[in-house]
Amino acid sequence: MSISPRNIQLILFCILFFLLAIDHLTSPTTKNLAAPADGADACAPCGAPCPQ
Repeated sequence: MSISPRNIQLILFCILFFLLAIDHLTSPTTKNLAAPADGADACAPCGAPCPQ
């Protein structure tokens, strides 16, 4: 495999894609998506509380 500009770009793209995927998968906001207790008293899809 020779070192050509195309190969360098491909390697850098793969590294960048891998780093972005790891960052996305380890972000703290993805842990809150499966927490049903946060919106337990909400009626509306947006999470607004029910009027009493």
